[in-house]
Amino acid sequence: MAGINYGKVFVSGIVAAVVMTLGEFVLNEVVLVEAQTAAFERMNLEPPGGAAIGVFIGLTFLAAWTMMWLYAAIRGPMGAGPKTAACAGIVTWLLMNFTASVSFAAMGMLPVGTVAVATAWGFVEFTLAAIAGAYFYRD
Repeated sequence: MAGINYGKVFVSGIVAAVVMTLGEFVLNEVVLVEAQTAAFERMNLEPPGGAAIGVFIGLTFLAAWTMMWLYAAIRGPMGAGPKTAACAGIVTWLLMNFTASVSFAAMGMLPVGTVAVATAWGFVEFTLAAIAGAYFYRD
């Protein structure tokens, strides 16, 4: 069994991050734009701008690299391929997306319906991003 190829984790993480960033753009700028605008107005906040968006993109890359590292770590015992990649994506989604989304709903920052849409979207997004990134990973 070969060790983790960190160069490929980096490259595959970039691929996964691009998929996730595109997904987040569609989610936030098309699907949920009205609901989020209403939530920001209710909380008397400005919508996130340049610096915040930069932080969000950076966190997306961190999540993607973490996800691809996890895929590389579990593909030995589980085997390479989309099923293992999907598992890595789902675990990463649970730890990084689901918990944060539920926290926003619990604090009343976003309506439960909005959080449900974003959480379901994230499940699909993380899973597809992991599969796309895994395509480019080799030991």
